[in-house]
Amino acid sequence: MATLDTFFAAMNRQDASDLHVADGAITQLRIDGVLEPIGDGPNSPPIALESELRSLLTVDQWRTFQEHGELDFGHALQDGTRLRVNCYRHHLGLGAAFRRIPDAIRTCDKLGVPEVVARMADAPEGLVLLAGPTGCGKSTTMAALVDRVNRTQQRHIIAVEEPIEYMHLGRKSRILQREVPTHTPTFARGVVAAKRQDPDVLVVGELRDLESTRATIEAADRGVLVFATVHCNGAAGAVDRIVDMFPDDERDSARTALASALRGVVAQQLLRRRDRQGRVAVFEVLVGSPAVSAMVRAGDTARLFSHVQSGASSGMRTLDQALHAALRDGLIERDEAIRCAENKDEFRRQ
Repeated sequence: MATLDTFFAAMNRQDASDLHVADGAITQLRIDGVLEPIGDGPNSPPIALESELRSLLTVDQWRTFQEHGELDFGHALQDGTRLRVNCYRHHLGLGAAFRRIPDAIRTCDKLGVPEVVARMADAPEGLVLLAGPTGCGKSTTMAALVDRVNRTQQRHIIAVEEPIEYMHLGRKSRILQREVPTHTPTFARGVVAAKRQDPDVLVVGELRDLESTRATIEAADRGVLVFATVHCNGAAGAVDRIVDMFPDDERDSARTALASALRGVVAQQLLRRRDRQGRVAVFEVLVGSPAVSAMVRAGDTARLFSHVQSGASSGMRTLDQALHAALRDGLIERDEAIRCAENKDEFRRQ
């Protein structure tokens, strides 16, 4: 019978980003964005998944999983490889998704992060949002921005994550990483507590509820530089997603606070490289400005897209503009651009 260690070895050997294991389903690896099977049918290779998962968890974690039917946690392999894990229950039993976290934190240059985005890490305060779907590399980009602060500035950095992914060692900065729920029960509690811990920089793993979002915006509005991720597509979508978390009677004040705090939105996608040597990130970039603040405050997010489209002189670009650049540079194939593009017909006509 196969074991998780067998699959972890295959994951590293084939440089897969993810491993998916579930009762009643074939085991798969995600390699360069594409799912590839291990084995040749349901329950193949067979694995005693419950006992395997239980061996990775503490008693308290297993109890939490039993109570809620799902759990996020981090796991380190014997060779030092770190994994982000989500285990869950489904109609046929148990399942788990393992994401491999790269050993080293890559710099903004290595990731191809636009310079205007990298410079957001030099801001004294304000909110920088990293947006995109699951698996698009938001955490990797955020780690690069935090690393830039850590290496170049003397600041107090507090991170609230679920789970801790990239491990940062203090360089010029002092950096403390707290994990939900190991070190703090919720994102909201962790962010509120962080505001009383004298941070210069606050890192919020995900804005997923009203309480954590409100506390995050308040921190950014009171002199803290905040990096946070949000699950949505596009820069304008990120603004709407944040505002929509608030009740109707609070949205005007939320727009005002967000307009004041926002320094930029980076929405990204990961695409297969043309040479099949991994994947490449493309970035939609919205840079905070008085004009952007006015649009956010007025709730006129529909105009943000055209503002980004015409903002090349300020380093802004839409997703489609970023895709055109990647095509021009020979990094991706046209089919990949069409798959992610907003205006697919424009790419098909070329």
